[in-house]
Amino acid sequence: EAGSPKVLGSPLVAKASPGVGASVVLSDDFMSQGDAHKGPLKPGDVGKVIEEDGSSQPFKVAFGGEHWWYTRGALRVADAGSPKASTGVVVTSALAREGVRVKRGPNW
Repeated sequence: EAGSPKVLGSPLVAKASPGVGASVVLSDDFMSQGDAHKGPLKPGDVGKVIEEDGSSQPFKVAFGGEHWWYTRGALRVADAGSPKASTGVVVTSALAREGVRVKRGPNW
């Protein structure tokens, strides 16, 4: 229904909070969400929410032995059954990392 919040493929909203233990990926809009781009999650990585505190950066996410606090808009719930969920973010040399899955575009 138009205007209804979506969980998969959209930034998180108050009603779609993933909760502790949920698998999350970076949202399409993560670069404009505070310092999210400095955290351990990179496009395609699936992290786990390990704490939620209700602050402006309420989600403490663990990935690769590190953790970071993220805003709601920086994350979305990972697609079920996908170990590496696509975020639709263009992977540049600044974001590229060994092991990150990419989808070739039409000009490749």
